[in-house]
Amino acid sequence: MRSKNFKDNNSGLTLMELIIGLAISLIVIVAAFSFVNIGISSYDNTNKTTTLQQEVSFINNILGNGIRSGSKDQVTIVKYSTGNKALYTGTKVFYYNANKESLYIYEGTDWGTPAITSDNDDNLVSKYVKSFDVNYEKTDTTTTTPTTYDNGLEYTGYSNLLNVHMEVKVKNKTDESQIIYNIRNNS
Repeated sequence: MRSKNFKDNNSGLTLMELIIGLAISLIVIVAAFSFVNIGISSYDNTNKTTTLQQEVSFINNILGNGIRSGSKDQVTIVKYSTGNKALYTGTKVFYYNANKESLYIYEGTDWGTPAITSDNDDNLVSKYVKSFDVNYEKTDTTTTTPTTYDNGLEYTGYSNLLNVHMEVKVKNKTDESQIIYNIRNNS
């Protein structure tokens, strides 16, 4: 004994209604996935940019403090044919290894000491420095600055300004920095 209401109301879903429902569900899922993917990509890009900016700022702060605390008469720039460079400020040595693309700092060490070129990871400042260059900045017409640096020869006390140019690459993002530092102690 079935009621008449049951018979009239048991039609179910048609194949067309089922296909339309699945298509709408698929569109909603694809849109949600796209929004999540865009969010993850944006977060990753922002994270890379922030990490890069922090790395450049960190290196510039360490360089600035070391250079400003140096003495004009003690600052020495050494460039090697390998691309390696050493900057001695009188109190610190910054050593750039071009093969490792790394910048190191050594406290109160003479630039010629063998320990400088040992690339001790305890002295590592950054392993993201793609290129590094430092030059004396000409300050007036009487100041002479070297235009070329001979392999391994030291250049001392030409100026109280140093021009530091570097390229830093972190997680496939690159940033260039060029800063002129003033050596405050001119003794």
